[in-house]
Amino acid sequence: MKEDARKKFIEWHDKKVEEGYVFDLAKELKEYCDSDVDILRKGCLDFRKQFLEVANIDPFQYVTIASVCMAVYRHSHLKEKTIAVVENFLKDNYSKQSILWLESFNNPNIKHALNGGEVELCGARVDGFDHDNKIVYQYHGCLWHGCPKCYDGEFINPMNKTSCDDLLQKTKDRTKRLERAGYTVIEEWECKTNRGIQVKIFNEECKKIT
Repeated sequence: MKEDARKKFIEWHDKKVEEGYVFDLAKELKEYCDSDVDILRKGCLDFRKQFLEVANIDPFQYVTIASVCMAVYRHSHLKEKTIAVVENFLKDNYSKQSILWLESFNNPNIKHALNGGEVELCGARVDGFDHDNKIVYQYHGCLWHGCPKCYDGEFINPMNKTSCDDLLQKTKDRTKRLERAGYTVIEEWECKTNRGIQVKIFNEECKKIT
């Protein structure tokens, strides 16, 4: 601390002592921590918002900034037939967003990839299934199911070389098969819930801290 600053501080301190001011360290520490967490929360939300706007990538789906940057590169800049991309060979191929959506129903009876495993109905696995009420939950990834709001019908999915019109029709046909078999089908599109669920859970976790 420089001499002039120290002099001003001593004058301020002496004045507070004369006024009988009591410094509540616990209170000040709590206010400081609350402010620190709030600033971090707002910064994280803005960081996420900018990534989604610029690259359509949710950075909080990855562990490190390096893995986020690699996802952006693979999603937007990697040219075909240059670098091999190995698929993730999981028995139950699910997305984190689908699990968050299923968990938002707060129903422990819904079986899914992380709760007893996915159930096979009418020849194919479903994202979630409530056996007692015969309810099927289907979370449609926009690229994989041909979302009409996100993709033109003639757009070709680069992974399976299928048009979005055909993908959408297959999705509709599958829903009809399930309904004809006596199941109630609850469906949701990725674009409607992807951002909302993530932000809601993030905010709720921050509220527990503050």
